[in-house]
Amino acid sequence: MRTRKRMKTDPNTVLSNAIYMGLVALIRLARNRTSKKTRRYYNSIEKMWQKARAAYENQNKRYRDFLLIQNAEPNMRGQFLKFVWSSTRRFGNRETKRAYSWLEGSVGTLNSLLNYAGARLRDLAMTLYPFPEPVKFEVRKYSDGSKETFTMKEAEKIKNDGAIKTYYKFGFERKGKLPRVYLSHPTLAGLDFVDMIRAHCVELCRQCFIYEVPMTEAHRYIRLLIHQLKPFLEWVYSGGKRGRNNFNPNADAELRKIVLEIRSLYQKRSKTRKRISHKN
Repeated sequence: MRTRKRMKTDPNTVLSNAIYMGLVALIRLARNRTSKKTRRYYNSIEKMWQKARAAYENQNKRYRDFLLIQNAEPNMRGQFLKFVWSSTRRFGNRETKRAYSWLEGSVGTLNSLLNYAGARLRDLAMTLYPFPEPVKFEVRKYSDGSKETFTMKEAEKIKNDGAIKTYYKFGFERKGKLPRVYLSHPTLAGLDFVDMIRAHCVELCRQCFIYEVPMTEAHRYIRLLIHQLKPFLEWVYSGGKRGRNNFNPNADAELRKIVLEIRSLYQKRSKTRKRISHKN
């Protein structure tokens, strides 16, 4: 039985590298699969990325804040999902937004696949990639639209400074030239980390839907892809002491192997379904 590893690498380094690499992979996957009908989603992703990266790199290198990259992440992933909905429509998909349970409404085949992949990523984060307790930060917003972020010790010393709104974030403080990193999942930092391979899992779900892979087999392929991509996570998590390097672009090759197998087994079924859909 595998036991949880102790984290020896600085969490800022691990998370900032994983988030950055995951977004680069998302951009490449979108670019290589875009069509005339879906190009607007890729263009939007690329525009957001270029703006965020330029702003990040133009900061003072001694006080870099990774929030400029992180603020772009949910919007980029949102556009990638729009690409998924749009590109599968001609194969029978009628879903246009994420549905995580039947309490939220009807959960179709594509959402079911995405939910399964998300659950397996959560399992991976919980069992194999622990992170230390995050630090609490206080964020203050001012009337001119500016924001300042303080550690709780700093916030205690600066009380009435004219802030019109105060809220809190959790993350890891910068060390040296490392950027400060905030958590999208404060109670499970490992989930922010495994998001590095999420775009590949989403793309596999899209392919499984297009080729009408039976759900049991689709689940097996999702587990296989995660297993094949774990060495890349290990490399980042361990600071290069174990695992496999060059996530970008070698992870694409692992995805491609599985997709080629799916196409060889299920392509005839997909073509039949496409012809029926075209007649309608």
